[in-house]
Amino acid sequence: MPEAPDLYVIRDYFEANLTGLTIAKAEVLRPIVLRSLAVSPEELPDDMAGRSFTGFWRRGKFLGLELSSGSDGSERLLVVNPMLSGGLQHCAPSVRVSKRTYLVLTLNDDQQLRYVDDDQMGMIYYLTPEQLTQVPRLTDQGPDVLDEVLTLDEFKEHLKPYRGEIKGVLTRGGAVSGIGKRDTRPPEERMGSDIHRKVRDFLKVHGKGNQPCPTCGSNITHITSNGHLTDYCKKCQPGSLIGGSTLFR
Repeated sequence: MPEAPDLYVIRDYFEANLTGLTIAKAEVLRPIVLRSLAVSPEELPDDMAGRSFTGFWRRGKFLGLELSSGSDGSERLLVVNPMLSGGLQHCAPSVRVSKRTYLVLTLNDDQQLRYVDDDQMGMIYYLTPEQLTQVPRLTDQGPDVLDEVLTLDEFKEHLKPYRGEIKGVLTRGGAVSGIGKRDTRPPEERMGSDIHRKVRDFLKVHGKGNQPCPTCGSNITHITSNGHLTDYCKKCQPGSLIGGSTLFR
């Protein structure tokens, strides 16, 4: 999934490369991940065409793309929640369109911005700024880990309302949003123009189930807990994910 570090980099990339560009054409190839709140789904392509990108923001694991006013004087927003499998691709029109492409925006510089999703788990919302509160889980997130220094006591206070497995609590973003990111990005971890590429080479255990642990050599355990895929070493990371030290009580 695109993590908070990925979205942080993508936001910077969009600011540098898309600001001021105009959507010449919008094509909804597969509408299942799209929620149009501002206009009907049928009206969306015509409503988007002619609008320019004016700003970009990230809130937790949501990415917002601000669009200029249209003929009716109303601004629009594209809010992307990529979830586990979604991503944004910025490329030339000649690049092959994958079968998992859902939305294609052709820009006035002859490039395209595409939303791709291997498992159609993400969501894209097209709305007015006044409708932001209608995006599920966007406005009820906890403090972002880069917004301000969060003390241990404050962190504990934010955790009090929640019960359950620690990974699920932290990734939902209600206690603290954007868990797992950092404010420095080594050059080897940057994605360049391949913003749809998920850089995970630096992770020592995640995604490496049944492979040797890089620390002790034991096999890495791969499980599914509460809908989340988790890889961990039983020897280096003792404690049950279901009933032990990794539970909030």
